[in-house]
Amino acid sequence: MVCCVRIVSNESIFNLPGQKKKAYGGTAIFAKNFSDHVTMHGHEWIGIIDRTSKGSRTYMKEAGKDGLRSFHYLFFPYSRYRKIIRAKKLLDTKKLLSKEIRRTERFFVEARPDVVFLNGFSVSAWILLMAAKEKKIPVVIQHAGIWQVEMEIHKRVHPPMTRKIFLEMERDTARYAALHIFLNEYSQQVFERKVMTTPGGRSLIIPLPYQAEMLQQIRHQRKSGIKQEIDLGNVARWDLIKDYAAYLNVAKTAHADGLPWKFHSVMIIPDTRFKRRLKAQYRKHIQVHAPMGRKELAEFYSRMDMLVLPSKFDVSPNVVMEAALAGKPTLISPSVGWVSEYKACGMDDWIIDFKDPQKVVERIKSLSGKPQPKRFRSYILKKHAPQTVFKRYIDSFQQVHAI
Repeated sequence: MVCCVRIVSNESIFNLPGQKKKAYGGTAIFAKNFSDHVTMHGHEWIGIIDRTSKGSRTYMKEAGKDGLRSFHYLFFPYSRYRKIIRAKKLLDTKKLLSKEIRRTERFFVEARPDVVFLNGFSVSAWILLMAAKEKKIPVVIQHAGIWQVEMEIHKRVHPPMTRKIFLEMERDTARYAALHIFLNEYSQQVFERKVMTTPGGRSLIIPLPYQAEMLQQIRHQRKSGIKQEIDLGNVARWDLIKDYAAYLNVAKTAHADGLPWKFHSVMIIPDTRFKRRLKAQYRKHIQVHAPMGRKELAEFYSRMDMLVLPSKFDVSPNVVMEAALAGKPTLISPSVGWVSEYKACGMDDWIIDFKDPQKVVERIKSLSGKPQPKRFRSYILKKHAPQTVFKRYIDSFQQVHAI
């Protein structure tokens, strides 16, 4: 078993040294926090950031360095990606992206990684997977989401042939990854039902860590006092998969019933013509807040009485964990990955199908004023502690490298 590990991973441009903009999105935040832990313990982190270009060249370029953490750009022509998203027939993606795979192979020879870590999945992550396969470098993938499910929900954007191509690329993870890390039992069950069964003995369930910095901010917030009105919050991106329409329907139903409830949403609503009427209705019934930093978000949670998350599919949304640490429960749909943890902590009443907004309103009435079970917060503090989670990742990397 090796002492220190050289890790190559797909990265976010927002994690570059000197980048003023904060990382956003689950995988980018995870990469930042995990790479901090990795390098603090003497391991090396090598991030690859994909960048599409208008030209025809495929090349790599150094992007920055910070101690034991280094970053590199992988530039490849957007025209090749466009061939996939506009495909009319099945494509040989290994042939189409052969230049990118070969260039990554040469990079692996130079960087000599012990393990390739796929933090979520994408076309660029698939390139890393195929290059690692050729160079016989073990690959560990964290299934931060499931492409196939996202493609099904976004059928309007992704035509049938593109979905078939992406499905085969996602199946390659089951074929070639040395280890699969799922965030909970729910996501593993969905992956194996929708994509492909993972080989026996090659999967682990490791939950997401809470953000230590967020927990510190939460501890500085005062508890909400007695209020006549109920404040309901939602933190999500404007995406079909987050089911913003379901949240709007709950708000409209509550207001039609004359209930003194205020609905809030932290998100950016795209300024486009698409679904303009729905967007106008959303702003009418829901107070929309711009994305927030950790301090502001902690304050937001402290002001809410309850969070509402009606996602059509969500592997392990941070909002549930962050709100719980702030003492605020979240009402979730059955397709949110926290369902098994909810049931284990006696929170079955906090799971509901959002198809009938009137039933959701009645459920909120019955739950209003009831605190979340204390054991759920204790469960998160214990099972999702960053030191515990990240140690399990490093241990798994060392084990696959030693095989």
